[in-house]
Amino acid sequence: MTDQRRRVPLPDKPPRGRFGPSGWGLLFALPFLVVGAWVAGIGAGVFPEQPGTAALPWWLVAGIGVLFFAVGFHLAVETLRGMAVRALAARVRDLAPWRFDRRWSRRVVHDETGWAAYKSLAGAGAFGAFVAVLHAPLVLEPDPKRLPVMLYVVLGVFDLIFLGLLLHGLTLVTRRLRYGRTRIRLEAFPFYVGATLDVVFEGGAALADRRGLRATLRCIEEGPGDDRPVCYQVWTEERVFETTTAITNLTPDLLASYIQNRNLPDAARTQLGQILDSKRQIAANDADIQRAQADVNNIVQDQQRLRQNIDSLNRVAGQEQQVQAYARQLSAQESQLAALRDRLAQLQQRKRTLETELDSLIETMEF
Repeated sequence: MTDQRRRVPLPDKPPRGRFGPSGWGLLFALPFLVVGAWVAGIGAGVFPEQPGTAALPWWLVAGIGVLFFAVGFHLAVETLRGMAVRALAARVRDLAPWRFDRRWSRRVVHDETGWAAYKSLAGAGAFGAFVAVLHAPLVLEPDPKRLPVMLYVVLGVFDLIFLGLLLHGLTLVTRRLRYGRTRIRLEAFPFYVGATLDVVFEGGAALADRRGLRATLRCIEEGPGDDRPVCYQVWTEERVFETTTAITNLTPDLLASYIQNRNLPDAARTQLGQILDSKRQIAANDADIQRAQADVNNIVQDQQRLRQNIDSLNRVAGQEQQVQAYARQLSAQESQLAALRDRLAQLQQRKRTLETELDSLIETMEF
């Protein structure tokens, strides 16, 4: 275990807080707004045509302008929202500052290999579609040399961004398919200085036989800087865990996947196959117990209804025949109940026998 307590700037780590861009973000959004409005005006005929736009359909030119304007509008809104959050956090920072950091989950923290991986890939596809629309002038212009050099520069930058997003999404999806979904379950939230950090790591089945699992816990300080959010590492602790596979806790499906996907000796594979068969018998027996118990509960509820009806009819003259019919139905149900309870007792006894056999198989197992 290593423990480091020193303040280290993390210039390459993007903060996860919701402060958003500072006021300088408006300057970054302004070119998108101006260029988008200008290009959309060219497509709508408000402004004169420019070199390279005459051969393009008006709707395509207008659409490109609207896309640029939408990007600038989004950046401007995010900048203003970030400035508002900054101001609010500065006023109430002594009460609960973590509420303004980001949208915290109080129960579990997922890594990016969940649905976020597929969302990242979908985002890359959406951005690729946007970039493809911007390439339309290169295809529709009869003489591409007439197009401004700046257009090629912008398209080149956007192409690189698209490739980066696509690679990131593919990496996350590949990691999800290989290792499964992992997450950290929070037993308490928020965390306080001096208190015990109580968390549980839940990994995919592919991580079950990993040795030397390394976990690094970092305390990160984030906040608004002069021109952008800043991020510092103020404390870190690293531990290496010797992981083992608990056969007892594995479900039949997980155990079957474990046997299928692991390079095991023949003897171990045979022993695990016997354990798998025993677990499947226990699961089937548990299902029979649940069904039998459900039948017992239904009959008991029906008997309560019949007894209420008999009690009501006994107070009314001339209902003796109906009361006798209800009584016969109750008697038949008592016989059914007795048979079901006998079956439940047999199933419970079988469960104890199967569990004893399973424990014996696990105890005598050797790799």
